[in-house]
Amino acid sequence: GTAGSISFASIPSGAEIYLNGTLVGITPATVVNISAGSYSYILRLTGYTDAAGTVTVVAGQTATVSVTLISCVPSCRIIVL
Repeated sequence: GTAGSISFASIPSGAEIYLNGTLVGITPATVVNISAGSYSYILRLTGYTDAAGTVTVVAGQTATVSVTLISCVPSCRIIVL
């Protein structure tokens, strides 16, 4: 097959997972059946700074994204995609 998966985790948990701009779940979660390639992700949780990055999916493997979110209180900025 040409698909893999991505395991997302965050501290604290409960963050929204956006993959290439699409909401795909809430941490912790494993997103399956993703075509091999490079993807951008954003982990978003109210009161914390968005954690953004890229992750590469390899066919038949699970990529892992683990992020410790940083509190932005009291100066949270709303980032509009």
